[in-house]
Amino acid sequence: MRTPRCAVLVLFIACACCSAGAALEGRVTISKAFPVIGDAVTIGLRVSGAPSVEGREVDFSAISAGGTNAAGTAELTEQEDGTWWCGVELRPPSPGMYALRAHMGATAFDGKLTVIERPMHFVWYGSHESLRYATAVTPPPKDAALKQHLRDTGAAMLDWKGIGRPSVEVTADYWGAYEHDGIAIDEIGLYDHSGPEGQYTEKALTALKALAPFKQAHPDGFLAVWNAGSLTPLSANYYRQSADVVMLECYLNYIRAGFGSHSFQDYLDQRIQMARRMDVLHKCIIALGITRDRGGVTPAEIINQIEYCRLAAPECPGIAWFLAGGEQRVDPEVLRIADEAAYTYFIKPCLMIRDWDLGFVPGADGKPGRLTVDAHNIGALDASGINVAFFLGHPEQGGQRIGSTHLQGIHAPQGWSKALDELPASELTNRAYGVVEASVEWSPAPGSYEVYARIHADRRGHTLLSDLAHKRVIVR
Repeated sequence: MRTPRCAVLVLFIACACCSAGAALEGRVTISKAFPVIGDAVTIGLRVSGAPSVEGREVDFSAISAGGTNAAGTAELTEQEDGTWWCGVELRPPSPGMYALRAHMGATAFDGKLTVIERPMHFVWYGSHESLRYATAVTPPPKDAALKQHLRDTGAAMLDWKGIGRPSVEVTADYWGAYEHDGIAIDEIGLYDHSGPEGQYTEKALTALKALAPFKQAHPDGFLAVWNAGSLTPLSANYYRQSADVVMLECYLNYIRAGFGSHSFQDYLDQRIQMARRMDVLHKCIIALGITRDRGGVTPAEIINQIEYCRLAAPECPGIAWFLAGGEQRVDPEVLRIADEAAYTYFIKPCLMIRDWDLGFVPGADGKPGRLTVDAHNIGALDASGINVAFFLGHPEQGGQRIGSTHLQGIHAPQGWSKALDELPASELTNRAYGVVEASVEWSPAPGSYEVYARIHADRRGHTLLSDLAHKRVIVR
């Protein structure tokens, strides 16, 4: 029996009309990109490009591996932008893939829905019509059609807000006068800017103190903060109490200059480790720059940076992007890669094994020893059909196969809760942390051995982030 767990939805918009010759143009819409299971999400149909369809009925359904769920019926009404729209509330019963269908008479419009296991955040500064996986955009685009398009994919609109008001009360009131779904506060933190001594520190402290009264007055308003510079224990405490997500600014990836570190990976490590030390990494996401400014980044570099962030900080619930100036300043391929990273590295089952996960347990009382490796799923969907093989020597350089084992599945991590304490330890680790131990028997003679483990997924749709682990094993 499946343990109840927190899950989230993400919608892939499809605007295909299924009946031949139909003049209608329509797309399936969703109210939020990632609504949590248990909350109602509105799925809808937006129609344009045809004479009035006022009052036409639309039947909605969601189809998963468990069968078809009728979502309800609604009537189309004309909107301010000249389109017609209607929607119904849906509560998907379980995680997994759903096909959405909106029937209007003989015409059907399709969309896809993915129910995932934990909340994720993909926040963009700036916007573009090609974005498919953004959960939030700041500032809201001025173009009404683009804003509606992004809303139809489930992206929240966050008002851009700054700091520098004279008091905590004034700052909280200023932030509270937002017009959309919440706010994204820029340049907050305790990074010491130029100016009269202490002036910026005072402004920053005022802003930090205003976070709590803002959140208390607007509990439903999403609160995102762009942390400038290094985290401090003080700022981390305020963020932990009040912020929904903390975006750690790492924009220098597009500036080929000094980082105060040897490489950009060292720069990322500094940001990640400071958040981990202050126990706030679970609500932090790395914010990377993707503009063409000062040379920009190449597609290969941005992929390497995304993968490095996932390996170094699997706890991070998403990623953020600094679009900075619009399409004319962003390479289209880099823009596509940045957007698709949300699905490839965070939503899909994302598998990894690492060198320090590999170990050897000697046998006792005549029993054989065991080679073991921890297999991780750091994505937001359950992984299934996983094979792990062990080799003496590198598998691509003539290594001898020691043995292999099949893992039925690795859950997406949902975090520990008291409800899981009743489970066996291995099942608790699987459900809470997305970790399963794979092992094979091995009883070599005493000596030193170069051992490798390799993970492989039977099914397509899994991301292999790190598939090979190596360790020198000493057998005594």
